[in-house]
Amino acid sequence: MGRGEYRTNDMLSSKWRDMNLKVRKFNVIYSQKWQTRRSGQSDAMIELEAEDQYREEFNAPFSLQRTVVVCAWKMINMVWLRPKRLEKYLRNQGFNGNKYKLLFGDMKEMSLMFQQSKSKHISIHDEDAVLPHVAAFNHQSLKKYGNLHLSYNLTSFLNPLSKF
Repeated sequence: MGRGEYRTNDMLSSKWRDMNLKVRKFNVIYSQKWQTRRSGQSDAMIELEAEDQYREEFNAPFSLQRTVVVCAWKMINMVWLRPKRLEKYLRNQGFNGNKYKLLFGDMKEMSLMFQQSKSKHISIHDEDAVLPHVAAFNHQSLKKYGNLHLSYNLTSFLNPLSKF
């Protein structure tokens, strides 16, 4: 299966079940080794013994360490590196705004402004007061940074171009 091809839920769930089973089997072996460890035995030594026992019992090496590292790298790329790269690119294009904050972005400020605007009463006949009341954060960003501005919400790291 190529890198860009779509995977179905069945494909992913069967792969996950297989990996989960292997990890649970290794975990049982590792836990037994850890509970019966000798004095002075390091975690690395216990891991090597557990890997040897796994290889003997299942006639295959436990090779999911690489998978864990790859998943961790992809997560770091998704939640930090890619948004920071995109932020730099957009700033070079003339966009201004708050700096990217890990995972939650501007959600804290948005929530605070929403709570503050909820506590204030406005007249629906005053057209100029409606926008700052309904979309306080967007209104403030528009005033502060102009028409081309950046803001980050919880889904920014999932699809950074979803706003543009």
